[in-house]
Amino acid sequence: MTNDNEFQPDLSENEEQDNKSPKNDIDDNISDLSLSLSPELDPQEKEIEEEIKNDDLSPEIHDQVDEILHINENKEQDDLTQFIIQAKQQGYNCLDLSKKNITEFPTTLLEFPSLQYLYLEGNEITQLPDDLFLRLPNLKWIDLRNNKITHIPSLGLDKNSSLRYLLLSGNLIRTLPVQLVFIIHIYVFLNKISSIAYQYRSASTNPNLNEVVIVSAARTPIGSFRGSLASVSAPKLGAAAIKACLERAKIPANRVQEVYMGNVVQAGVGQAPARQAALYAGLPQETLCTTVNKVCASGMKAIMIASQSLMCGHQDIMIAGGMESMSNAPYYFPRGDTPYGTLQLEDGIAKDGLTDAYDRIPMGLCAEKTAKKENLSRVDQDTFAKLSYERTARAWKEGKYKAEIVPITVTTKKGEVIVKEDEEYRKVDFEKMKTLRTAFLKDGTITAANASKINDGAAACLLMTRQAADELGCKPLARIIDKNSIRQFEYDCRPNRFFLFYITKSSYIK
Repeated sequence: MTNDNEFQPDLSENEEQDNKSPKNDIDDNISDLSLSLSPELDPQEKEIEEEIKNDDLSPEIHDQVDEILHINENKEQDDLTQFIIQAKQQGYNCLDLSKKNITEFPTTLLEFPSLQYLYLEGNEITQLPDDLFLRLPNLKWIDLRNNKITHIPSLGLDKNSSLRYLLLSGNLIRTLPVQLVFIIHIYVFLNKISSIAYQYRSASTNPNLNEVVIVSAARTPIGSFRGSLASVSAPKLGAAAIKACLERAKIPANRVQEVYMGNVVQAGVGQAPARQAALYAGLPQETLCTTVNKVCASGMKAIMIASQSLMCGHQDIMIAGGMESMSNAPYYFPRGDTPYGTLQLEDGIAKDGLTDAYDRIPMGLCAEKTAKKENLSRVDQDTFAKLSYERTARAWKEGKYKAEIVPITVTTKKGEVIVKEDEEYRKVDFEKMKTLRTAFLKDGTITAANASKINDGAAACLLMTRQAADELGCKPLARIIDKNSIRQFEYDCRPNRFFLFYITKSSYIK
């Protein structure tokens, strides 16, 4: 808000707008105007059109205008809906529906995503669609002066919004959404504004938490260690999953407000892995991005954090997931004086991923302790591992994984190879499973065949508030009703302990 114009919420009811008041040149105000209530800055349609004709409009706007289409130039056109459809088909990006006695916002306009400039001044419109700015993502200028609008929707008004000019003078607006700070020029002269506040965004205005849904999900194939995906970094695997999520939900990349991605072994990945993944996926630079490290639960924790943000109303649309390329984890050599003799390197996978940081115990040994505690024999574990491989093979054969996979194109010496299927289950040899040596204890039970694998891959999901999903026409795949984590019991971190705890306290489980 500029210092030159003092905020005046209590304007006199008898005060009338001077439609012939002079307008300051738009160029003069681009650098210093954020939000103005000054009548001198209230642009008039005829003057704007004259500037367009005289090539005198600011380059920011003029360069984008292909043509101004006036409805009153088409004398034979009586059907407003058909007219808008015709304008869309003819490729117009600027539409003038001023002073046409329109009482309801034409919903057909919401199917006009290429629209950049819209004039609706001097009608009788009372309400705007809640998803107006989401459905018209390329809108840069909208003139709504002299209507009867009481409410400005906030959904889609953020730093990624294309909207630069919002003309609202002469309406009945009392509250402005705080999201308007992201718009360069706002004209709200002669309204009854009494506050600027969050709308549907926090517990202060909506004490109930938002319902959160997952509207799309995607994952890469899971590659074996040093296998088919070894040449692809974790952020690029994550980018593939993110991009597929957006394509499946048909959501533009610039609509995503924030990204959380889990990544454990980050050494050598480069700065800000989550941001790398987002940018590789085509999301804009302004998108908020955070990398989460909660070891094995990193991807799940990323989803939990995103859902909390959506529940509290901080965001409407988010991406969350996890990504890992264990094949690219480096070896470490500590800084310091080089000692005499052999140099000792340490595997980054073991140090930062698979070793307890406090007792220096490898995760495989933790599994041995759990197996002993639960009286699980090697036969039990081999049988379960064999069943898991068989189920995976059957699921792939029946096409049950096809819907969730995004293929990865890998460049090799022999040319491009498309990886579109999990790799590990095809490598198992059931005959050798019984004869493999144990990996961590001489008399142990954990082998390379029945242990968790070292892999490469990524997965992501697109989360929204229920309101955003409904307004965008996205069908939810799942609803997030609760989340939690519990203290591990020695080395036993069984998920069923959480479910037992959750069921006893949840009102959703009947």
